Amino acid sequence: MAKAYFFLILVQFCYAVPLVISQVALEQIPIFLFTEISFIAGFIFLLPFSLKKEKVNWIKLGKNNYGKLLIQGFLINILLNIFLLFGISHTSATATGIINSSTPAVILILSFFILRERIKAHSILSILFAIVAVTLQSFISLGHSPKTSLLGNLFIFLAVLTQSFFVVYSKKFAADVPPITTATIVTLVGLILFLPLAMMDGYKLNWAAISASNWWIDIIYGVVGNALALILYYTAIKRVHAKTVGIFGGLLPILTTITALVALGEPFSLTLIVSLFCILISIGIAVLGERNKKEEISLSAYGEIPLK
Repeated sequence: MAKAYFFLILVQFCYAVPLVISQVALEQIPIFLFTEISFIAGFIFLLPFSLKKEKVNWIKLGKNNYGKLLIQGFLINILLNIFLLFGISHTSATATGIINSSTPAVILILSFFILRERIKAHSILSILFAIVAVTLQSFISLGHSPKTSLLGNLFIFLAVLTQSFFVVYSKKFAADVPPITTATIVTLVGLILFLPLAMMDGYKLNWAAISASNWWIDIIYGVVGNALALILYYTAIKRVHAKTVGIFGGLLPILTTITALVALGEPFSLTLIVSLFCILISIGIAVLGERNKKEEISLSAYGEIPLK
């Protein structure tokens, strides 16, 4: 169980760091093309590990498994990216952070109705701390990003719903496939479905004007933010409740802010310390609550898969 918690923390790091540095590349590379190239980089990275390490015969996976992975790929790679990218371009960072702070609560509600996970006092307390943490952190950007709109806020909330449903769906309808192969196929789904949008971006792009460093940022985003994050996620989700994933997700906006402080030299704030303290309390409550439960989550038939 401790390994799963560690993996969930690493997932947030894998999202946070590339997310910050990608802002530099997105000044030159259109959004859809950037996303498609990241899928290509992630897929190329994952495929050899899937074929050589896990040695899965893709032909024999069956329609049921492919159907589950197609839906997961559509949710996390298509819907989430579209809602999130359009949302952040039409609203402020503050509004984005505040709306995103509802993610743990949304996952908790969906887990109760879909997965029948019981809502206990420690779960509610943990999620309240997570919401407070992310909401406090959101106010760091107050006054720096006045842009906001109802349409943008709607897109961000749709992104929250999509991400929450993905977590619950991938828990309830987990494919009988090892984590690296699962990540590979889900990435391939994104690569294929995003291709038409990327081609439209690429057709009108001045390719010669893109610096080499920005292409490398795109590749790093694909390998770390897509490939490694998915391997870690699919390894951890077999061992923890869906609502626990939501609680650890509260780390993302805080880690993103810390990364921006270090990498981009943004001003430091006492609010960040308070929000980080709250999210650590949230995670601590969740972990202690899981350890005290009499029920144990059974491990995957494939055993513990080490990080590649």
